[in-house]
Amino acid sequence: DAINLGGDLGAIAMPAVNEVMANAGTQLLSNAFMQNLPVRSAKPCIILPAFQSAHLLVMGDQGAVSIIVINNSPVSGEYSFRDDRFVGIVVPMEAGNMILVGERSEDLDQLKALFSENLEWVI
Repeated sequence: DAINLGGDLGAIAMPAVNEVMANAGTQLLSNAFMQNLPVRSAKPCIILPAFQSAHLLVMGDQGAVSIIVINNSPVSGEYSFRDDRFVGIVVPMEAGNMILVGERSEDLDQLKALFSENLEWVI
């Protein structure tokens, strides 16, 4: 429901976003870049049961975009996936992976760059 109604959700306060991120072993280096990109949902999520993950929901140009960080072993290289509705990217990072998923016509590269530059692993 949150993905379908992302635009209807109010912005989450940055302390709550930072807490969810910290529980997954990450932190945002600067909250300033989030000024124009309010987080609509920030929750822990279970992608792989043995690893901590955080799921942020932001609004992209085409609708809600999920940004998931997982503190597991980075994949060997970036790869993308898609189906009839969604497009996604798995991005290896220094101590884990970041996954971005949005509507099929969403350009995820800008969000990938923003979060890659502003995300730090603190495991």
